[in-house]
Amino acid sequence: MKIEDRTFPTNQKNSKLFFILAAFFGILAMFPVYFQGFPVGADFDNHFRFALPLYDEISLGNYLPGWLAESNYGFGDARFRFYPPFLYYLLCLFRFLTGDWYFAALIVFTLFSVIGALGVYCWTRRSFNDRISIFAEMLLR
Repeated sequence: MKIEDRTFPTNQKNSKLFFILAAFFGILAMFPVYFQGFPVGADFDNHFRFALPLYDEISLGNYLPGWLAESNYGFGDARFRFYPPFLYYLLCLFRFLTGDWYFAALIVFTLFSVIGALGVYCWTRRSFNDRISIFAEMLLR
């Protein structure tokens, strides 16, 4: 059997079940955050130092800001010229949809956890069977 033959599973029904199971483990990895809150650390605050001024700029109609005037105690900065803003646009989108930064962060980080779990599953599935891929996904979560 060539490795190309193992790229796609032969039993599609079982493969879908394992794919759903991998997504479940991605959500399960976020359960401590659901019940105990986000861990305290410098990164979490830093991400919101990016997202809050971006949300303000977007609400003013500036969808691609080159300069965030409200950051750095009102002096501003050009961080979106250097850092990829995808995470912050997602946070702003879900802040707009939920009306709350905390729930927006829960949704975005759960989404990333599920995508990461599915990525590990698909990556290991190229070389191993479904059961081993799920086990690898659980270990790497």
